[in-house]
Amino acid sequence: MTPTKIFFILINRVDFLSFKITINKGGSPPAVSGDFLMSANLLDLIPVKIIKAKKNEDGKITILKPKFKNKFMLKYVVPKLNNPNFKVNLDEFGSFVWEQIDGNLTVDEIGNKLRENFKEDVEPVYERLSLFIQSIERYKFIEYKNYDPKQDKIID
Repeated sequence: MTPTKIFFILINRVDFLSFKITINKGGSPPAVSGDFLMSANLLDLIPVKIIKAKKNEDGKITILKPKFKNKFMLKYVVPKLNNPNFKVNLDEFGSFVWEQIDGNLTVDEIGNKLRENFKEDVEPVYERLSLFIQSIERYKFIEYKNYDPKQDKIID
């Protein structure tokens, strides 16, 4: 087999990759590495979507993460792929949070709406919400409108 053929076989196998981000239901949350926001209060931050998503028939959200950003790959490889995106399927809580991320609401306000909508099913709401928000920020699905990472502080 030629190296080019092997490369395209490997690329096509990536189509089967999928991962799921959810807000944990019960149990203790996993430890967070703490390598992203050092001094800013997460509840005061305003998340903004930087990636596309689609709503499924069941009302849940699927985030579409592009497999490639390189210009060469976008021009020559992506057109040959069956699916140019990784698909991240969110559960009902994650889908609700994703829909609330509009660039106007703080994480605290999103948490209040989450609590109003799901009551005790989402408790402990802020621990779960913070893990979810930090996860989708780490995967570059969102960024913060009012946070400057170079200065490590909230901007007005």
